[in-house]
Amino acid sequence: MTRRILFSLVATIGAVLGLQSSASADIYLELSTSGGATTGVLTNPGDVISFAGPLGEFNVSISLAVSNVPGTPSLASLNITNAVVSLGSGFVAGNNTLTIQAKATNYALPPGSPLQMDSTASATFVGSTSGDKVAFTSYFDTTNSAAPPFTAGTASPTVTVVSPGGNTGSIALNAAPTIVTRGGALFALANVTTITISGAAPLANVSMNGATTVTAVVPEPSSMALAGLGALGLMGYGLRRRQVQGV
Repeated sequence: MTRRILFSLVATIGAVLGLQSSASADIYLELSTSGGATTGVLTNPGDVISFAGPLGEFNVSISLAVSNVPGTPSLASLNITNAVVSLGSGFVAGNNTLTIQAKATNYALPPGSPLQMDSTASATFVGSTSGDKVAFTSYFDTTNSAAPPFTAGTASPTVTVVSPGGNTGSIALNAAPTIVTRGGALFALANVTTITISGAAPLANVSMNGATTVTAVVPEPSSMALAGLGALGLMGYGLRRRQVQGV
């Protein structure tokens, strides 16, 4: 009887973890410029979405990839890959800013909290002026809202790099890990990037990548030991009670 109960418990936990790891992320993308141009919202009920073409004063090429890392239920991620932004024919004197908002819903990790969010990004400026910059922020959305507006949940520190002017190599933007908690079984991730290019440098372009990774915080060994002792105590109590009852 005790073995059957134990096997049933293990099977139930396995089923829960399996459901948590099989959730599929849906991605949303919105682009807007300081000149008033916007894409509206691009959606894809899958894990990849991209955009390429002119938008207001900018030429934009973006590929966005989302991954729940199938088979690894302890990890969730949202990546902005190969975003290349340059000024087009509609640029004006002064700073021109493009805002990229990417969001993915239906992320799931095994039950338990807290979770740790890490944000990293890189940027490469070409032909830039000292006013050109990239700012990247990640959000952990406990509401898991399925559609925009892109409301902010718990945010990681914004990482910003300003070009010193001219050509520079790739600059890494690393935010300190942020401990977050979720309100329910599912959660959403959002990445917001603003790219500013001066109108005085029409040949300038910026390439950037941004990534957000959320992992389950592993309990300390002492906490795990206490939990194990508690479980053994409960099992011992159950066996002792069965012996007293003569079962």
